[in-house]
Amino acid sequence: MLYPWTSRARLERLKAGLEEELDRLRGEYSEEKRKVKGMEKELYWGKVSLEEMKRERKLFLRIQRRIHRLERRLAAVERRLGGG
Repeated sequence: MLYPWTSRARLERLKAGLEEELDRLRGEYSEEKRKVKGMEKELYWGKVSLEEMKRERKLFLRIQRRIHRLERRLAAVERRLGGG
């Protein structure tokens, strides 16, 4: 939660932390995306079960949601820093 009295230094630290977390998650995201794409092909050939595929897909979507959430928070912090 961003309060009107949050200091600029705290906002900058928060921004740095959010950017770091986003970089880490984007790496995880691309790795999972590759894995899911590969599993789709393996599912077609019967090498993996549908349950395994669903599990991986859920993880992939969870990472995607976290990235979007962090991007929104980062945008809010940047607006506050730009407006201050």
